[in-house]
Amino acid sequence: MKTCEQITVQGPVVHGAKRGRELGFPTANIELNEEYASKMPEIGIYAVWVKSNSPKINGICMGAASWGFNPTFGLTNPQLEVHILNFDNDIYGEELEVEFVEFIRGEINFACLESLVEKIQEDCEKTEEILNERHKVA
Repeated sequence: MKTCEQITVQGPVVHGAKRGRELGFPTANIELNEEYASKMPEIGIYAVWVKSNSPKINGICMGAASWGFNPTFGLTNPQLEVHILNFDNDIYGEELEVEFVEFIRGEINFACLESLVEKIQEDCEKTEEILNERHKVA
């Protein structure tokens, strides 16, 4: 797997289409300003650390991030969506910092939602494995 060279971005959590929530994986959609948008890594799925001083998060959490066009749903502009593992609070408007740790895979256009859900579950398991290992090393 490819590691990410110190790519960290931040922005507020904004409302999205709420598809992740409907699939059982709520996401924080991060609005990126021009500076942060220019720093983004290649399109794909990543293991990330999510940091915030918000009392709703207060610290560092594990996350699986999707940066791209979400081909199953056909977005026309790239979007950063982060599923914070084991977390389901309302954090709209909160400022999050997202540190990219490792590339997991490229984007896939799924023929059915069941396949998408299975792959997201695998991505979350891989994310937890990667970040637990990184935590042990740190």
